[in-house]
Amino acid sequence: RRELVADGKEAGAWSVWWVLSGAGANPAPSRATIARRMRAMGLVVPAPRKRPRVSFKRFTRTSANELWQLDGIEWRIQERLVTIYQVIDDCSRVLVALKAAWGGETHEATRQILSEAFDSWGRPAAVLTDNGRAFNTHRTTGIGRTERWLASLGIRPISGAIGHPQTQGKVESSHKPLQLWLEAHPYTTLEDLNAGLVHFTAYYNTERQHQGLGISITPIRVWHQVPRALPNPSPINLDALSGPVPLSLPQAASTDPAITSRQSLSNGSVTYKGRIIYVGSFMAGQTIEFRQYPTRLDLYDQAGTHFAAIPWPQPTQAQTHSRATINASKPPNRIISRPPRSPRSQPSQNP
Repeated sequence: RRELVADGKEAGAWSVWWVLSGAGANPAPSRATIARRMRAMGLVVPAPRKRPRVSFKRFTRTSANELWQLDGIEWRIQERLVTIYQVIDDCSRVLVALKAAWGGETHEATRQILSEAFDSWGRPAAVLTDNGRAFNTHRTTGIGRTERWLASLGIRPISGAIGHPQTQGKVESSHKPLQLWLEAHPYTTLEDLNAGLVHFTAYYNTERQHQGLGISITPIRVWHQVPRALPNPSPINLDALSGPVPLSLPQAASTDPAITSRQSLSNGSVTYKGRIIYVGSFMAGQTIEFRQYPTRLDLYDQAGTHFAAIPWPQPTQAQTHSRATINASKPPNRIISRPPRSPRSQPSQNP
């Protein structure tokens, strides 16, 4: 444990067990045994008031490159401000970009770092950020430069609600191991910092057990097991998202899809080939037509409107260790705007 702390790595019971298992301890002590020993030695600070994990509403994409999460954290080199841009793949938790730049968050640095990530990992279908001025401003001052640049590449920009960082929870939680690393490695130049971030990225992706994925599972392992989502090959018209005009989509790889129809349940979900797909409570009871192509599943409503496109095939439950429902009621899977909500009826007023 002391070695992990000195190297700026997490040193909880699971982390110690993971290191001992990889070091060939035969047999390695169980996590519970390690936790008891650490408590007895006073190495654990109890946190009884911590919010239970089951109380959080979680979501996980089922394909790599289906959604990236981007955030920036402030750091200082000899009292000078730098921003470290961190980008996580939502499905695999692979750290696809980690780089520092002088000053606060800027559109120019964001664009450069994302461009380098696209070259290394491919383009995602969507990028989720907070509402920072360098990332996404459609909720505050209107569509910004970063959003329009992403849309020009066929990538859907998405932002969480203002004041709700939990939406970007995966990239937010990845800040903690990064900060431990930075505190243990006091870099004095931007060049040294970025070189250190390269080492951290390799450790995070290929060596570190990611407890959000499961026991003994690293992000790169999941990356190689799940299918890849693709961005729209045509530019996305962001102005069309507020209206009924569907976004442009890539041409299907086959002109002879397998067509199946299913009726959605009262809760707005429908089952297709063992996967639950949520189309929205506003579509409850409708007949949904599925058109399956080699790499995509298109959904049509009973009026014949193409309203959703899902990367297909999707990974199995065994691959994702999750029973996550595929959400086709929101972008990036839903490709047209949702119908306006019906106004609530007001009780009649008797004179």
